[in-house]
Amino acid sequence: MKDGFVDAHLRNQIESTYERRLHGLLNDPNATSEDFDALNSWQSKAIEDLNSRPKVAAAPVPPPAPVPPNIGLEDLDLGVTAPSAAAQAVNDACNSLSIAEVYSKISKNRWKRPYQGEIREGIKISCPNPNHPDEHPSAWLNTITNKYHCGTCWQGGYIYEMAALAWGMQLPMDLFRIKCRLAKELRGVDYDALRADRAEANLNSWVKFLGSGS
Repeated sequence: MKDGFVDAHLRNQIESTYERRLHGLLNDPNATSEDFDALNSWQSKAIEDLNSRPKVAAAPVPPPAPVPPNIGLEDLDLGVTAPSAAAQAVNDACNSLSIAEVYSKISKNRWKRPYQGEIREGIKISCPNPNHPDEHPSAWLNTITNKYHCGTCWQGGYIYEMAALAWGMQLPMDLFRIKCRLAKELRGVDYDALRADRAEANLNSWVKFLGSGS
């Protein structure tokens, strides 16, 4: 790259010098055809010398460094990078949940209004907020949008907001824990067990990687 930059710089100098001398000849009433021929010869010789100058050999490209195996560090925060198999299983389980299922689990199936499958909007419930004793139900579920909202304490959101509120967790820092708990309790997907199944394979991958002399 550096050698190419030098060539371009020298070529620009040749062109600018040629144009400057040509301009001088065109404005010189005593200039002869021999003067123009000499200028053209100078330009041709300068470009020829430039093209024949030895080039600096490019530095060899080093071979790519070996890539260490994926040991699931992305599992520390689901969704930040491509999830591992265990994390993806948790994600898939949570994506299949409805807010009605989550509320039933959190409220231990105590519906203030009997839930009927054909009702999908405006399902009146007691607020899942443990700090809001909602003896007269003031919250609603919508299984179409998968959201809930309380008209008294103004808490609301999706399944993760509901679970965080009921379980005393904070979003977004506890999102990973919430997903794992929902997946395990409602879909039987145990993240820790899945990770344990991968532990031996991950260890073998690292041993192989370190043994390669990298």
